[in-house]
Amino acid sequence: MCYTLFSAVSTVTELDKDGDGIADTTTEVITKGDCITTTKVYTDSNDDGTQDSFVEITNRLSGYVTTETGTITHNTDGTQIIKYEVDKYSNNGQVSGRIDTLDAEGNVIKSEYDLNNDGRIDKTETKTYNDDNTVKVAVDTYNDGKVDSVTIETYDSNGNIIKNEYDRDNDGVFEASDTRIYDDKNHLIVINHDTNNDGTTDSIDSREYDKVCNLSKQVLDRNADGQDDYIILREFDEKGWTTKTSYDTNGDGTIEKSMTYERMPLKGHSLKQFVDKGDDGSIDQINTFEYDDFGQVIKREYDYTNDGVVDATFWDTYNENQYISTLQDKNQVKRLFFYSNAELSSDEKLLNLEGIYIQRDNISITISDDVLDKIASDENSHKVVVNSTKTGDMLNLDGNFTKTTETESHSGQDCVKYTDEVGNALIVDPDITVNII
Repeated sequence: MCYTLFSAVSTVTELDKDGDGIADTTTEVITKGDCITTTKVYTDSNDDGTQDSFVEITNRLSGYVTTETGTITHNTDGTQIIKYEVDKYSNNGQVSGRIDTLDAEGNVIKSEYDLNNDGRIDKTETKTYNDDNTVKVAVDTYNDGKVDSVTIETYDSNGNIIKNEYDRDNDGVFEASDTRIYDDKNHLIVINHDTNNDGTTDSIDSREYDKVCNLSKQVLDRNADGQDDYIILREFDEKGWTTKTSYDTNGDGTIEKSMTYERMPLKGHSLKQFVDKGDDGSIDQINTFEYDDFGQVIKREYDYTNDGVVDATFWDTYNENQYISTLQDKNQVKRLFFYSNAELSSDEKLLNLEGIYIQRDNISITISDDVLDKIASDENSHKVVVNSTKTGDMLNLDGNFTKTTETESHSGQDCVKYTDEVGNALIVDPDITVNII
């Protein structure tokens, strides 16, 4: 069984440049509904009758264009290995290396992602196709050989996903699901969310599109009672970029907040958001984002009152399987935010560090006592506060650390205090498991 994304019309043209009866290039134009046209140009570079590379250009009616290039390896069993790289010069698209393994019928059965294009696989997805039009997607988020989550996708005859079931921790229990409805143009118009997978719709996400297929309106019914609770309106330029987003935060028909956007070519590109919190025509806040050549945010600046003073700056770094964000406020106080496993090393921005915040489940962070010596103390002689709103997080203290009997209040809860041999203190969220190694 070969699955397609949705109904498409395809035309193929072959070009034999040297007249040897073997096509040097094959061009396939795929039209999907009235919104998307994809042109694939396959090349047989050594004239052996087998395609070995391609360029894929997708044009959307909105004006948004993306480009992918790839090389093809054909295996003797009929399977293929396709190595992709997204063209970073196509509308500032994200460079994200990907390797797909296809079965003999052309279905993608495995995808390996190099998210920062450093030559290392960061994430892996495997797909199992079933005869009942369902696909099982198993995700190894950190490429450590362990399946972290499973999704069962159900498709209609057009290849649209009409249902998702989510096992978010791969324990065999599907905790949530959603069902999806499409119009006659294959636009996704309704998502019904079942947050505990008990068969009852808990919230509804409805969508509308403009004449060039941009998502122009989104309506959220948060408790599925038939009342609009939150409305988002979007405007776009001729390239399909969002130029303005307006928010009706209580569904009463009045816009309470809006944002306009300005894009500039800086280090890949940069984006400015101008926030009008009362929708009265005045700019209340300015946010600036800088991106690297891989499409990743590397710097975020927030001027919360539009007074020309940057109130908070984040630097975002990406190393192998980890994502770390450093916040510095206008008083030069710094905090570190971890989004995956990481070891706090002496090359991090540690001066005036006030807090470490764990932002995802099951993260393990290691802090050594020699690194702690480099961190400046706060007014209470604490080196750092380690905080988390998640479960399953772990802090490894590498060195001569001691758990004290003291508790200290932080963010409304009593935290556990640890000190090293010279008295450096850490205040730790009681929900974090601490190992002294």
